[in-house]
Amino acid sequence: MKKYFTLKEATAFCVDNNIRTNVEYRSRYKEADGMLPSLPSNIYEEWDGWPNFLNTKKKYPAFSDLRLMVVDKVRTSGEYHIYAKAKDLPLSPHLIYSEWESWPKFLNTKKRFLNYDEAIDVVYSSLDIVGVKSYQSNYKNYKGLPSMPQDVYTDDWVDWYTFLSKDRRSNQFTTYEEAKELTGMHNIKTSSEYKNKYKILSSKLPSDPSIAYKRSGWNDWSSFLR
Repeated sequence: MKKYFTLKEATAFCVDNNIRTNVEYRSRYKEADGMLPSLPSNIYEEWDGWPNFLNTKKKYPAFSDLRLMVVDKVRTSGEYHIYAKAKDLPLSPHLIYSEWESWPKFLNTKKRFLNYDEAIDVVYSSLDIVGVKSYQSNYKNYKGLPSMPQDVYTDDWVDWYTFLSKDRRSNQFTTYEEAKELTGMHNIKTSSEYKNKYKILSSKLPSDPSIAYKRSGWNDWSSFLR
């Protein structure tokens, strides 16, 4: 029978090498040069579960405490992983906590970011975002833009060129006056009604006219929908 570390030695190796989850263990156990079994639960008679084996049972904060620690500091799963490594927090909370639902709910970002259409409207109207580097340097100047849009807009994301392309969008929207006329023809009276119906009225209407027409006539919603 192949000789492995004792259970205590195996746990010590995992702790020393910051192996904190069963998924990490399965991808890294070979780092021990054959001294760790691929399935420790089948090898060690004293086996008492992964948390005890990896000595993580009491090391991670409660789920609610972890959320409080990160909710105002990170906004995407990528930012969380960087923060978690620096603070010795679980790298894969979705595999550890039974309370887990999703990254947006965990980081409280479900309602904090603009939707995809709103985000590209902001980028289109911006003066200091012209490429990926300038986006990463200046996105914080615009409320609701994520640092990693490719992680947030997974359902809509194509590529950075599509997201940042001002040439593609320069002729996309109707003019301010044309948009006013169109909404008037359809008797749109409120901003919420506009946001519910603009896609139905025309593909050339922006999701947020206050951003799209910021430099071409916008004053306020009451003037726009008059």
